[in-house]
Amino acid sequence: EDGTTSNSSSSINQDGKDLIDEYVSAVGTGSVKGVTASFEQCAAFSQWYRAKISGDYQDHHNDNGNVFVDNTIADYTGWEKSSEPVAGSIFSIGSNTGSAWPTGEFGHTGIVLAVDGDKITIAHNNISTSAGSSYFSNANGLSGIGIWEVSLSEEIKPYNWTFAVYKGATS
Repeated sequence: EDGTTSNSSSSINQDGKDLIDEYVSAVGTGSVKGVTASFEQCAAFSQWYRAKISGDYQDHHNDNGNVFVDNTIADYTGWEKSSEPVAGSIFSIGSNTGSAWPTGEFGHTGIVLAVDGDKITIAHNNISTSAGSSYFSNANGLSGIGIWEVSLSEEIKPYNWTFAVYKGATS
């Protein structure tokens, strides 16, 4: 599978909104299966998604965005690292400043919803609401969870995003 999809943009956005609604409902209390998480952080969203997909609910309090993919590959069964985005994969962006994706020291992480040529649709948490780009605003009013389209050639490849792709549990 090459990770591309023939779904329309509105279908992808609705799927992303449904995923975000499920997340908000699941962790509105601040925990995932008893694992305390900071609801408003990017890693909390990716951690919840990783648990949803793989059924593995290990507690990882040190999962910052910049190491999320590497920690997932090292510590969880069935995940493989890739330099190419695939629908359903988790992404990490390393620590950086002054780029198209300034992430500071903790990096950033989220979920790939769709891949359509150079256009990648992602869902991610702890993004600025000032640009009006979030679907759900977090309680602090300054950040939210959003669905964005990004360019593989202009935004992903130059900043060395990495991806964790779930291949299934191994026996």
